[in-house]
Amino acid sequence: MNKLEIKNLVKEAIQEIKQENLQQESKLGKILGGVAFVAALLAGNAKLDQSFYKNDPQIIQLEKDLLKAKESGDKEKIKDIARKLKNRKIVVTPFK
Repeated sequence: MNKLEIKNLVKEAIQEIKQENLQQESKLGKILGGVAFVAALLAGNAKLDQSFYKNDPQIIQLEKDLLKAKESGDKEKIKDIARKLKNRKIVVTPFK
């Protein structure tokens, strides 16, 4: 092999490595884009859920009752109201 052939082989190898690096960066970009999309969906869903919670009179009352129970320190009442609140949020949240 002469110097010119070796030089061309090295150039081709460098070019292939650059191409592979670009492909890897592209894959990473797609993965990060997917993660960002999922995060945006979850954030939007959480915001949507909160609007349903704010408009539900039972949830509002249960939250008030929970605060009162926490102030009184009644652990059984806190546990009971927290369970009811959780169940009510499940009921009013659409598409779950």
